[in-house]
Amino acid sequence: MSMNTRVLLVDDEVAIRRQLRVAMARSGYDAVESGDALDALTSIERHAREGRPFDVVVTDMVLPDIDGLKLLSIIKSRYPDLKVIVISGYGGEDTPEAVTRGRGDGFMAKPFETEALTSMLSGLDVRRSAAVAVEAPTSVSSYLFVTVAEGLDPMGVYEALAYEDGVVYCDAIRDGEHQILLLLHGASHKETEGRVADLVRRVKGI
Repeated sequence: MSMNTRVLLVDDEVAIRRQLRVAMARSGYDAVESGDALDALTSIERHAREGRPFDVVVTDMVLPDIDGLKLLSIIKSRYPDLKVIVISGYGGEDTPEAVTRGRGDGFMAKPFETEALTSMLSGLDVRRSAAVAVEAPTSVSSYLFVTVAEGLDPMGVYEALAYEDGVVYCDAIRDGEHQILLLLHGASHKETEGRVADLVRRVKGI
């Protein structure tokens, strides 16, 4: 696997992203950069809609908004066949096992030689249809970023949202403005919009 394989590099350190991107290009990969998890999710969705899906995501464990294991979980819930490699300079002995439990396709501890990463990439069984979302043909998925009103307990709001109908993923984030990320599924845009309006109406403090 190399020529024309599309790789999304997710790391908040610009120098590391650029170094990896150059190494990917030299090995024949088409690499795109993202500085945080939310930008990465947006990029995955956009490229999939445009018919240019990513084949592999390489993400750092420590990101400004969502940690790498949570990003792995979100990606696999929506694109189970999209390959994800987690890299980290802060992982413990149990980190590789946590990546495996999250259905990750590889883990690499920093620092590492770029050749080691390209070697790991070349060993992946990549299918170009990887970034096709798992959902019914007529279903619609939407990300919802939630801000909790000042003075309210974010955990209480989280617990209220996590078990709502149509919520397939709910987790805490840290992007400076929002506290919770939801992934909603509905049969249509109208149904999804209705669920959002219903959540805003019924769940206090969002």
